[in-house]
Amino acid sequence: MSLFLSDSDIAELTGIKRGRNGKTRAQLQCQFLREHGIPFVPNVKGEPKVCTSYLEGGKQTKHQEVWKPRILQNAA
Repeated sequence: MSLFLSDSDIAELTGIKRGRNGKTRAQLQCQFLREHGIPFVPNVKGEPKVCTSYLEGGKQTKHQEVWKPRILQNAA
């Protein structure tokens, strides 16, 4: 199993298999993923790479709360 979705998986997820209106397939897919809040990283070619763990409900890439000393926790 791969860390990232395959190109065909991303095409199936987004419903975008080719470019149109002067935009490449990768540009349209990135736009779709941004609009739907799906985290991805573009590779050097500009193609979106989505972690399989995000869609499987595993560990997601969210910001974790930074530890604070107890004395500062209630300070506003």
